[in-house]
Amino acid sequence: MLAKKYKVSYCIAVYNEEEIIIKNLQTIKKNLSRILGKSNFEIVLVDNGSTDKTTGLLKSLHDPVIKSFYLKKKGHGLGLRKAIQEANNDHIVITAIDIPFGFGDLRLALKYWDKYDIVFGSKAHQESKINNSFQRMIASVIYRFFLKTLFKITIRDTQGSIFLKRSSIQSILKFCTADNAFFTSQIAIWGRTKNLKYKEIPVVMKDVTEKRVSRYKLFKDGPDMFQTLFYEYLRMKKIHEN
Repeated sequence: MLAKKYKVSYCIAVYNEEEIIIKNLQTIKKNLSRILGKSNFEIVLVDNGSTDKTTGLLKSLHDPVIKSFYLKKKGHGLGLRKAIQEANNDHIVITAIDIPFGFGDLRLALKYWDKYDIVFGSKAHQESKINNSFQRMIASVIYRFFLKTLFKITIRDTQGSIFLKRSSIQSILKFCTADNAFFTSQIAIWGRTKNLKYKEIPVVMKDVTEKRVSRYKLFKDGPDMFQTLFYEYLRMKKIHEN
């Protein structure tokens, strides 16, 4: 009964997900109905520049629970920012269409949503169970080191699921301008700067045999993320100086 007091917008940015999008939307809707109640959620999807059949599949859906928006430009941050802007509810979930943690992160976050402005489902939490590749784990460790060193944030993983209250983060959204996946790191960075209350919770990744190939490409997306990270440091320094 705890969950049913929440009205939730379940926000996802999608790109070239024709193989899983219909099946996974059915799974998401079924589980949200069970956890939150049938009338207590909406699913907000933003297709940011798909080149496969994803756009057509979304346009063929006629489900009042599912809201779809379309951007011509590719960019994970662009999609998430649009989803947050279009969400009707104050309680917002940011996650992925492949449902990497099932719904255990949502169930756990419900215990903390009223006490914190932002709850991070973290792969780096000591109680998390993950199955990332060795290369991905090393890149994540290095990325987290720079996040902590440059921005003094204690959240160890800003790239998992995020549970937030839009009313609480409204003051920081104008600073979260990254078009790429760094957008979720900006939520943590500016949340700390504006003294928002946040918490990190453990997640359990689905079995590797159930997961589709990651859209994150280490040698293509990694340098872009690190470059954005250092630009953000310079931008924040300039803002504080002024």
